Amino acid sequence: MSALADLLTRSITGEISFSPYANIITMVFCVAIFIAMKTLPEQQSREHRYIILSCLFIFLAGTAGCTYFYIILPFRKIFSINAIVFMHDCYYLCMMVTLLLYMYFVCEAVSADMERIYLPTALIHVGWMMAVMLSQMTHIGFWVDQNKNIHESYFVDVYTFCFIYYIFVSEWIIMSSKHILYSKIKINMAFTFTLLTVVNILQCFLVTDTFVNPSLLIPLIYFITVFRQNSFDKKTNMMNEESFVSDISHRIEAHGRFYIGLLDVDGLPFITDSKEGNSDFRQFCRDIDYHGMIYRLGRNRLGIILKSTETDLITQSLQKLYLKYNENYKGIIVPNLKEMKTGDELLFVATAFLNDIRDKEIREVIYSETIKKDIKARLLARRVLADIAHKKNLEDGRVRVFCQPIFDNRTKRIASAEALMRIYVPDYGFLFPQTFIPIAEHYGYIHILSMIILDHVCQYIEEGEWDGMVTVNFSTTEFLKDDFIPDVTGIVKKYDISPEKIGIEITESRMEKDFAKLKATVQKMRDLGFSILIDDFGTGYSNLNRIFSLPVSVVKFDRSLLISSESDGREEIMKELSSLFRHLGIKTLCEGIEEQKDEKFCSDMKIDYFQGYLYSRPIPIENLVKISKKNRRQVQ
Repeated sequence: MSALADLLTRSITGEISFSPYANIITMVFCVAIFIAMKTLPEQQSREHRYIILSCLFIFLAGTAGCTYFYIILPFRKIFSINAIVFMHDCYYLCMMVTLLLYMYFVCEAVSADMERIYLPTALIHVGWMMAVMLSQMTHIGFWVDQNKNIHESYFVDVYTFCFIYYIFVSEWIIMSSKHILYSKIKINMAFTFTLLTVVNILQCFLVTDTFVNPSLLIPLIYFITVFRQNSFDKKTNMMNEESFVSDISHRIEAHGRFYIGLLDVDGLPFITDSKEGNSDFRQFCRDIDYHGMIYRLGRNRLGIILKSTETDLITQSLQKLYLKYNENYKGIIVPNLKEMKTGDELLFVATAFLNDIRDKEIREVIYSETIKKDIKARLLARRVLADIAHKKNLEDGRVRVFCQPIFDNRTKRIASAEALMRIYVPDYGFLFPQTFIPIAEHYGYIHILSMIILDHVCQYIEEGEWDGMVTVNFSTTEFLKDDFIPDVTGIVKKYDISPEKIGIEITESRMEKDFAKLKATVQKMRDLGFSILIDDFGTGYSNLNRIFSLPVSVVKFDRSLLISSESDGREEIMKELSSLFRHLGIKTLCEGIEEQKDEKFCSDMKIDYFQGYLYSRPIPIENLVKISKKNRRQVQ
């Protein structure tokens, strides 16, 4: 009891202890944090500025504290009363500004309306500062008498009341937030401020100022740790894909029933950039967040974890954004299917379903045997492709080459063949391109697959029985790779075959990306002796100028162009295109010839080459010579 009475007496009389070491260490930390933050790229964000300013004011508070307690107080007889009061006030005012910055930081974290908060809090803060600076006149908290005796008490100190106010408001903002910020982060932020409060209460009873300023590092370090992690979208402070996948995985492990949603909203960044649009987007988040948790997965993509499907609610909320901003949207709702073992797998399957639907449609996946088989094939494809890409074995037996013969319209003989990719999985069978090609392109596995196909083709040609050309498909992204030409030529040289035996196919509708670099690569390949074929001409917006600027040997008309020409009476267009390419020395080929009428139509259009099921389905490359010999006997 006597010890407690002594503490209370020292608190009331202002006999407060202070050690400089903790403040010096704090100042060193602030300098280190300041330097580190200045190297980060997001230096224009408010989050970044609040951390920088907090470091600055904690450093200034430490400097003022050490000066006040170790220079001013011991030698206060030689300093004026105003100098004593000024240095004391600087110490506490710097810490009060830091508390204000923390509160603003919290407001940014929960996407609070800063315009409504800035002015009231600024006015209140001015009030606190005035109270500190006028304490010498009011004798409330800290003051110095004419004999230069210090009068101070934590229990009636202005800083104490200011501290309680900012902590209370910050805690209220965190816990009252209904959206955007992840609940675990809310709890951790609230715990951080609670810990800060406990430290300061203990200091009141221990009558020491040693850790008043250093304790402000607690929330600062926590903010830096949390908001520099990859679990947040830096622009909106929403949880990102990493958190989405992690949370799904936890729910799968808990064997709970839930749904995930993926939403694509065109122009989402443009909506959120405007004041009104950002307000509408926050309202959309609130509408959804009452029923689940919402995440920012990419530029235009949102993810949702739901307890129930809520398809109608999501559709209505997206429709509001569409009607106001005229931005297309689409979405998919997927249950946690029992085939899914991880959050990454469920996200992968949901993404695949999302890519299959049209704009302005929200679809719910209903579990069925067909869906089960589809999911099994997609997951199997991803696992197998990942293993193939990891091993990078050009002789991997799981990658099989099938070929579809290409017939010369003039001679009716097989002139060449197109190499087609299949993936064979033991104990399962074949995976087909519509299943694995989108996966390979999405995960960056397509190049190694193309190289394996090219290796198989060159090996087959090197055996000597096949004397025609075999064309191999390559994606646009491969043409843009710096090692594309060395990889292709390296395989061709490995088997010592002529580049004229290999045709390089590129899809016309995907050539718009970095066309200048693509053009340079195509020209180099042509100079080396490879034939260049434009695949799928007519599937989208076709740019003839692009094609004419390339050293193209053959243009392949897609079947969709054939169908539209036959059904819509647009044969003149196809005829003119064929004539134009022929005039420029470019051969034409029509894909998808399935009936005799297709063949006749293309013959009338004077197409040079035919390819389709009417002549042959894709066959293993080992059977290509056999089919070719049979064709020659039939023609003779």
